[in-house]
Amino acid sequence: METLSNTQSNEISPREDPEVAMSSELDRDSVCAPIRSLEELANTLTNPPQWLKHLKDRVVRSPTIVQNSSLNCHKTNRNIGNIVKRFDSYLTPKTLVCHDMKNGYLDDRYLAGYPRGNGYTFFRWAQIDIFVYFSHHFITVPPLAWINKAHANGVKILGTIITENDGGKLLCEGFLKDYKKFADDLIQLALIYKLDGWLLNIENELETTDSMKKFVSYITENIHASIPESMIIWYDSVIEDGKLSWQNELNEKNRCFFDVCDGIFLNYTYKEHNLFKSYLNAQHRVMDVYVGIDVFGRNTYGGGKFNCHIAAEKIRMLNMSIAIFAQGWVHETLQPEPQDTFHERFMHKDNSFWRSLWPFLYTHPINTLFNTSFYIGTDKNQYALHEQELQLSRYLHNKNICDYDLSVSNLTNQCNCMQLHTENDNATCVLTKNNDSLAYFHQLFICDIQLNGKYILYTATKAVDESTNDLINLILLLRQTGTIRKIVCNAIETEGPEDNISLQQIKPIIDGIRIDSPYRNVSDATFRYYELHVKNPCRLLEISAEIVKGNSVELRAIGISKLKEK
Repeated sequence: METLSNTQSNEISPREDPEVAMSSELDRDSVCAPIRSLEELANTLTNPPQWLKHLKDRVVRSPTIVQNSSLNCHKTNRNIGNIVKRFDSYLTPKTLVCHDMKNGYLDDRYLAGYPRGNGYTFFRWAQIDIFVYFSHHFITVPPLAWINKAHANGVKILGTIITENDGGKLLCEGFLKDYKKFADDLIQLALIYKLDGWLLNIENELETTDSMKKFVSYITENIHASIPESMIIWYDSVIEDGKLSWQNELNEKNRCFFDVCDGIFLNYTYKEHNLFKSYLNAQHRVMDVYVGIDVFGRNTYGGGKFNCHIAAEKIRMLNMSIAIFAQGWVHETLQPEPQDTFHERFMHKDNSFWRSLWPFLYTHPINTLFNTSFYIGTDKNQYALHEQELQLSRYLHNKNICDYDLSVSNLTNQCNCMQLHTENDNATCVLTKNNDSLAYFHQLFICDIQLNGKYILYTATKAVDESTNDLINLILLLRQTGTIRKIVCNAIETEGPEDNISLQQIKPIIDGIRIDSPYRNVSDATFRYYELHVKNPCRLLEISAEIVKGNSVELRAIGISKLKEK
């Protein structure tokens, strides 16, 4: 990226890392690494690494999507029936995250994680559509854990092709001599790595763009034929005459590449008039314009950092897509000491950053059964991205107002009834009522889960302190044959529970039917299980929770599984 080359720090090559060199057999079958030359590309296609057998396919997402709101995260008895409005996901602008963390391939390059705490992790998958793994190596292939976690959440993941400076010009001249072979090799590489496409980042001048345009057109057309819903995105860099000239907009100088691929990633030093010009030039393809936001704030519109929402608001006003670059800023810029509080400080800073962007993002509903204790893939003792679990559909407020919150202009005077708490190695959700006269229904998950048959639901809760209680009712909203049904999973025995065509109450299972549940963070929690019988097919739309007694409850884990018949 244009503004990055002079600020990139701590570049680590897996083959030069002394920790890797200490092992006698930490080779490409043990460590994920980029491809640095055409020769390495040929060798990889001939002899791919063994870890590819662990790759997973991308799950299919729900066709609907929910536009986030900055309104309160809870409902009362008066508005519990107001189902969140859904939109067609194919007709909404997208959110792309371009991951640039100290040139990549850090703790994440190890196949099964690495016993080092405080590594960077990303866990806002429900709010994004595309994840790009970026580095300054020729062909950036995402590590195993990133591919699998993106795919487990239905997110497309792209690798990066980058050429820079004089060496990049020579590389381009080399692969453009037979651009069809290079394109075919990249398609084959995407197939064996289960990638969903490529970001093309050419940051060096070209003698002519004729072959480059043919290459972009050819790879786009042919990757679509090989990989369903794949993408080729062009970065705003080289223009039609071969000059390296970042336009910060879609115009007549760079649209020759936009016209033959799936989208353009605009450089981030634009002004408002550049956005409007891009909107006009894109015509019917306005959502294929991915407007860059540099989180480090290097000449980016709005200043980046905790002001990224300023640019996001302008972009969404024109119905264009957002490309968030280098969101690892929240981790990279933390002071390393004191080590014991690094994980908690990262969680709070990351939380403030994404909360500020919340009103300009969309949330994809969960459409599979799940069990989760909300592990984010890292803690203060280890980096374990491959063990990351499902997260809530909403953001959480920091437990107390912190310096990060005070740095964000659009986070003032917001309710904090769903709080982020960090305890030891784990992050948990605390639900608070704060007002004894009102019953809050805290919305936990936006769903689109097909149900038919018998299911077991569970919650794992813990009292916040001795003066409170750990009881919550679980609220399910379902759609069945045109009717919205409400199911209340009561935490305690109730006399005469209601049961009619639109409202059903079920009691916890006294004997207890045990199911597999997350092993983290639940040793001192209270589990409650509920058996749900769905006689006619329906769709689970939302999962909420209501505090029964007291003002605060810590939610440690939650899940819904198909009941196995004996």
